[in-house]
Amino acid sequence: MPRRAHSPFRGVLAAVGAAAVLVSVIPAVNLARGVSRELPLYDIGFALPAIGRLLTPLGISTAPRKVVMGRDGWMFLGDDYADVLSMKRRPPSPADEATARRIAQATRAWADWFAAHGVRSTRVLVCADKDSVVLEGLPAWAAPAPRDATDALLAQVDARLYVDTRPVLRAARAGAPGPLYLHTDSHWTALGAWHAYEALAAADARDGGVFAWLSRADLGPARLVPRAGGDLARMARVADAVSDLDVDLPVAPAFGLDRRALIAASGAPAPHDLVARVEAPAVPVRVVSPGARNRARLLWLRDSTGAALLPFLAATFADIIEVDRRAVTAGGLAELTQHWQPDAVLISVVERNARDDGFTREPPKP
Repeated sequence: MPRRAHSPFRGVLAAVGAAAVLVSVIPAVNLARGVSRELPLYDIGFALPAIGRLLTPLGISTAPRKVVMGRDGWMFLGDDYADVLSMKRRPPSPADEATARRIAQATRAWADWFAAHGVRSTRVLVCADKDSVVLEGLPAWAAPAPRDATDALLAQVDARLYVDTRPVLRAARAGAPGPLYLHTDSHWTALGAWHAYEALAAADARDGGVFAWLSRADLGPARLVPRAGGDLARMARVADAVSDLDVDLPVAPAFGLDRRALIAASGAPAPHDLVARVEAPAVPVRVVSPGARNRARLLWLRDSTGAALLPFLAATFADIIEVDRRAVTAGGLAELTQHWQPDAVLISVVERNARDDGFTREPPKP
């Protein structure tokens, strides 16, 4: 007997039937768990991990505003984070162009202010979003426009101040010994951070080489390291159902001899989790590295992308003051600069946040 062709209508009926079963089961489960204001009758939180495990292979996210499922196991941040995907699917708007002009003016003013206070080098490192580099992993509907708001920004700002890591990372993916970004996490690997570091070193070289930088010979071989699902997998409730592949890229041990991390304000030892965690420290932390390549001080305003950069920068600058850039006001930045008298100032920021209001603040007037 010939097999009947699959009917889309039957698929819809099956989905409706499954939904009906789920709706009928949820109240019973929640009644058994104890209904309260915190746990309403139709709360499906308990079921989301199981639902996520079923939907993820189909490219469907249980939290699409937070996590977008791409191709071949790639996950990306959704539009809850600075409209990261929508912003790149359209050309820059007049508002984007106006913001770019304000940021260009403010960052130029800060560079001049830093130079007047003894800073020898100022850089803004734009750390590429994963969706700007892993283009083949994006779902078809998320294809980027030829020019977006980040391009508008970089066309306005002083090219000597800004380092765009997008072209470097795109080029580095071919033949790389490991992934530059994690599949299930929004962050880059140590290998991705290394290529961003190289872009920073190249920018310094174009300015005449103010500092000495690490070379690939100062690193050990890249080693692939299995790990659990990352922040995107956790937001999609599937962290226990997926795995990932990270990259270990160690710096030569000599650069780390006698390194110590301190709370900058008190000089007390900084807790290990304050230094090692992905989130940038909310209070200034001082990382002192006697074995670093330069006897120089760096004031570093960073975000979570800085976690993978820290080993390379700590091997480059003997004294680093690092702090979450969002935790520092314009006045606070001026005070940090005047107190610590850094040789260099670095602001590293993930691409999607490079156009936020923090970059429009100008330095104190003389």
